[in-house]
Formats: sequence, C-alpha cells, structure tokens
Amino acid sequence: MDAEATLRGELHLLRRRRSEVSGCVLAGVDGLHIASDLVSVNPEHVAAMAAAGAGLAGRFADTVGHGRLREFTVHGSEGHVVCYPAGWQALLAVITPADTDLSRLHPDARAAAHRLGDLVDSLWPPAPGATAPGMTAPGRLAPASRPTPEPRPPLSLRSPMTGSRNGHDDRRRPPGHP
Repeated sequence: MDAEATLRGELHLLRRRRSEVSGCVLAGVDGLHIASDLVSVNPEHVAAMAAAGAGLAGRFADTVGHGRLREFTVHGSEGHVVCYPAGWQALLAVITPADTDLSRLHPDARAAAHRLGDLVDSLWPPAPGATAPGMTAPGRLAPASRPTPEPRPPLSLRSPMTGSRNGHDDRRRPPGHP
C-alpha cells in the first residue's frame, strides 16, 4: 500500500468511528494538502486555511500566556472545523455539523492526529535539528520565539472637540450650511 493510501485509510477510519464527521483533511504545517477524505469542499483550500489558522491561534495562545496550542476550533452557524497538530509536520482538520458534541469527538480525533503524525514523520522525517515553523515536539504546536517588545508610551488622547489641526472646525457640513 502506498503512503497516500495509508494516510487516507486513517482518515476513513476516523469517519467510520465518528459518524458525525463529514470530512477530514491532513495538511502540512506549510499549508500544502497531504491527504483528505472530503468531497464537498476543496481540500487544498482547507489545508491552507488550517495551517494559517494554526499559526495565528498558536501566536494568540502565546500572547495571552496560555501555553502551547492543543487544537483550535472554528464554530460556524452550520458546523465546526477542529484542527489538531499531527506530529512535527502536519495538521488534521476535522469538519463536523453544528450539533456535534465536540467533547466526545476530541479523544478519537486526537488519537487519529497522533497516528497520522507518526505516519507523516516516518515517511518524511524532518532534518536533524530542524523543526517545522511553530512546532516544538510531536503533536504540539508552539509559538515562535520572538524578542520582548520595548514598552511603548501611551497614545495621546483626542476628544472630538479638540480634534482640529488648524484651530478651525474641520468637520464636513452639507452644502448651504455654514
């Protein structure tokens, strides 16, 4: 069995175990599509958005001091997309309808992400000493290191009445009104 068929088999297995799952996409952390079990949406677009979302969500978690990103969820009026890290180099995006009990989905989806991550990492091992952007350990997204910013002075306050640059009232008025 080839690598893509093995990865697709894991995605099918998750859908068989969790009937509420309407589709899955395995994406590289670079946003490229690896494998999918999705028919109604372009999997390349989902892969790119999953990677972008993981980067943003990881930075958000870091900025507010909440540690490493375990997963992130997009709640829409018609359903959810939950993205899980899958090893060093991949993300699993799971698409479900709105009535899905996500607390029951998480254990199976996390286990699938772990298995998929192991498969991806064994097929395409990362270079020695290299880590994918935002990744620190298998199955863990982490924030990129960055220097501590210098404190900025507070912004000056302007009220609507003191907003004139030239001492005149610069607000626009309708024609014929002085």
